[in-house]
Amino acid sequence: FFAFGPDLITLDEALAYGPLEDLRVATIHSGAVHREDTVSGMTFSPAELLSFHSQVMPFYPGDILSTGTPGAVGIEPGDVVRCELGTDLASLTNPVR
Repeated sequence: FFAFGPDLITLDEALAYGPLEDLRVATIHSGAVHREDTVSGMTFSPAELLSFHSQVMPFYPGDILSTGTPGAVGIEPGDVVRCELGTDLASLTNPVR
């Protein structure tokens, strides 16, 4: 599944919270932290990902490059998956049906 929200922020808005490398990313699966890291812990930095992918496709204002979920886990009906970005930004919660 894939969803955005409840807010989308631009890079300059994200940088208002501090260096991008220090931004916390977490996946919570049915109340338990499944994965938690910072952007600096990604295998490839956002700049490297944009550079790589832009060699085969153009990027335009408003485009989104999704990096996926680290260490994906199986989900079942009744589970709840929450994604958190930073500590002061809204989280996205999705019940699994």
